[in-house]
Amino acid sequence: MSLLLLTVANAVTPQLFRWGIDQGILQKNLQIVLYSAAWMVVAAIARGIFNFGQSYWAEAVSQGVAYDLRNKIFSQIQNLSFSYHDKAQTSQLLTRVTNDIEQIRTFIGSSLIQVIGAVVTLVSIAVIILLMNWRLALITLTVVPMAGWLMAQFVSRNNRLFRQVQEQLSDLNAVSS
Repeated sequence: MSLLLLTVANAVTPQLFRWGIDQGILQKNLQIVLYSAAWMVVAAIARGIFNFGQSYWAEAVSQGVAYDLRNKIFSQIQNLSFSYHDKAQTSQLLTRVTNDIEQIRTFIGSSLIQVIGAVVTLVSIAVIILLMNWRLALITLTVVPMAGWLMAQFVSRNNRLFRQVQEQLSDLNAVSS
């Protein structure tokens, strides 16, 4: 909910500027300029509050998920056979579990929220531009598919590099044990 309210507060700010300039400054109406400025201050305060709420809830959810995962994995590790523990290196197992859970927590706490926020922002901006000037919107939104493709390429390459780093970390811990 905080994410949606933050997006609304972010989308309202440029409209307040537009209102202040078009109806206030250009029409030489000081009252509208002052109202526009006051509403911009309210929007800025709202953005701060909603941003805090978004961060708080994202962190609370990510910590809860990490806690549940740690408990479930610990239970699974305890139920593995003795022969598995004889073959597996404890440091490698702990490194992978710790890193994987931390990555999941980080993803839920920030990356997932950022992706959802970006999609919601893109959709809201597209709607606003379409309502203001549909021709400009069509021209502007033509870059979205290319940006999506570039993002997919980046994520794909990043995932491969991350897996390589994970394997190197577990190999280093195995050697040092």
